[in-house]
Amino acid sequence: MTGEGYFGPKLRELGITVHSLGLNKRNFLIRLPKLFYILKNTHADVIQTWMYHADLIGGLASYLLGYRNIYWGIRNTEIPQSKFSTTYIVILVNAVLSHFIPKRIICNSKSGSEAHIKLGFKENKLRVVHNGYQNKSSRSNYKSQKIIRSKYGIPAGSQVCGTIGRCDILKGHKYLISSLSDVVYNSDCDLCFVFVGKGAEGLKIYLDPIKKEFGAKFSYFVKEHLDDVDEILSALDIFCLPSISEGFPNALAEAMLLGIPCVATNVGAVREMLGDVTEVVAPADTQALGRSISDLLKMNKEQKQQIGQRNRERILTFFDIETMKQSYHIVYQEDQSQ
Repeated sequence: MTGEGYFGPKLRELGITVHSLGLNKRNFLIRLPKLFYILKNTHADVIQTWMYHADLIGGLASYLLGYRNIYWGIRNTEIPQSKFSTTYIVILVNAVLSHFIPKRIICNSKSGSEAHIKLGFKENKLRVVHNGYQNKSSRSNYKSQKIIRSKYGIPAGSQVCGTIGRCDILKGHKYLISSLSDVVYNSDCDLCFVFVGKGAEGLKIYLDPIKKEFGAKFSYFVKEHLDDVDEILSALDIFCLPSISEGFPNALAEAMLLGIPCVATNVGAVREMLGDVTEVVAPADTQALGRSISDLLKMNKEQKQQIGQRNRERILTFFDIETMKQSYHIVYQEDQSQ
């Protein structure tokens, strides 16, 4: 609906037609007819929309043009927006329209489905299809961890923890940073914390005082964007997800697939992903987050490898891409006669 983003050019390379509406608040009414034109001339068998605004605009436009095989995609669990925000209003409108427009509503987590039932979405239309991931080598088969750390200036001999995600209040960076002093204080070794994501440079003003307090015992690496996220993930001893709201966190899944021990807050699909383990802590609980990180840091190499392998096996067993594809086909084939 807006720009082509990261995947637009990649889809074109595969021979897939991509239309970009370039919608924004200023040109919405001018560009909207283009959507109707595209839909009218596409003759699609299935209309699949993603996220609240696309569900509303794409779903309604498709319905008015006579499409009935319309499927909404919901990626959230908690609704953090203010009740006076545009997004919250869109969600309430979608809850009403969910009884009429979509044939099915696909959530990527059980918790997301349950949350939207409470919001008034049509319960018997909701289906859960978890995100799926392609099998890839664990980090033990990646480049030498020593080489990767040297490339990014991570001090040799440090244990390395990190998180991947834009700097947004929902991602919980402030809770992770608030836990760092206790984590570093209780650690028997030097620590380096990695933050990768849009806005990460702005975290330096909070990290520098910790660096000043502990000197060489604490260091950090921040980067707004990296093309090869798997590479920096492979440099980690522990991955942290401190979010206060998530749907199905892809960064956590990618870390698990690489066989990295993870600490995460109990939001969205995290419990479904990691299982009933002590590394899942309450959101916004700085002390619990810090304790769980410290507990993993104190484990020996073999113990960490066992946890990492368990994480990898959970992704390969329950969240592989073929299962996801089959699940979408099953949903699309429901009630095709209607």
